[in-house]
This record gives sequence, structure tokens and C-alpha cells, in this order.
Amino acid sequence: SGEGVKEGTSSNNGVGITPNIIQKNGAGYDASTGIITWQVIVNSNETNVGAGAVVTDNIEANQSYVEGSATIDDGSNGSFINLSSSQVVYKFNNAFNKKYVITFKTQVINPTHYRANHSENYKNIVNLTAPNINQNTTGYQKVDSEIIRKEGVSYNYATREVTWKIVVNRNKMPITNAVV
Repeated sequence: SGEGVKEGTSSNNGVGITPNIIQKNGAGYDASTGIITWQVIVNSNETNVGAGAVVTDNIEANQSYVEGSATIDDGSNGSFINLSSSQVVYKFNNAFNKKYVITFKTQVINPTHYRANHSENYKNIVNLTAPNINQNTTGYQKVDSEIIRKEGVSYNYATREVTWKIVVNRNKMPITNAVV
């Protein structure tokens, strides 16, 4: 009920609210090295988060954490408590109401994904736990690798000749003893 609202009026439409307590994004892929950069945004709405909050990023089996790559934009309220090949964990010491950004890198492990023609969406799942908070989210990064590509550029109907273009090593990675 309300002024100007007809009695019996109702709707099943909800209000779109996106929880932004934790977000995960692929921030880029370096085809020359097979390395993905990940970005985790904690508390983008700058709400109150209780002391002892823990961010746990479980790295998928087809990737491995790149040692020394984990950073946070403001490390004065905690520390990385686990940096292994399969997990990045950051623990906040005190309550906070500001946004934090964690960045780290993973290496694509399967060489047929980064040293061959391959395209795939990689993912990682991150979790934030704190008093009254337990939220997961998934981040994705497209991994495109192209070592060799052949394409028809033109066809001459009079001579019946095709002009071809061959592109080698779009990834710009070191290749030795290549034969085309």
C-alpha cells in the first residue's frame, strides 16, 4: 500500500544487488611466457569487515603460482600466510572498511596450451571468510596461443593461383630449430 498505489498491486521483480565484498578478474595473459595475471578486489563497497578476514585463492590444477608475484596495494593490515604452487592466502589482522587489491601471477602448466595453437578460458576461485561473511567468486582469463597460422589472402581466377600468408610465433616466445 502507498499513496497512488492501487490496492493489490504487487511484483515479483527484485532489486539487482551485486555483492562486491570480493571480486576476481583475469588482468591479462602474456603469451610469450604463458603467465596469467590475476586481480582480487576485496571490499569494493567499503563496508565494515571484521578482524581476522582471510582471502583464500585456490589455484586450479592446470596452473601454478609464480613465486614472488603476490602483492597487495596496502600491506599494513595483514600478510600473506600461504604462498604455495596451488594456493595464495592473505590474512587481515584488524577490522577494515576500505578496498584492497591483491595481484598475483600463475604459470600455465600444460605446454600444449601455451606453446601450441590453443584457446581456452582459465579460471580461479577465491573465497573471503570473516565474521558473518563466507563468499566465493570465480575469475576468468582467456588464454590464446598461436604458434603458426596459415590463411588464404587472395585467389586469382585467371591463373588459378592462391596467395597464402603464414604467420609464425604470434606469441613472440623463444623457439629454436623451427622448420616451416
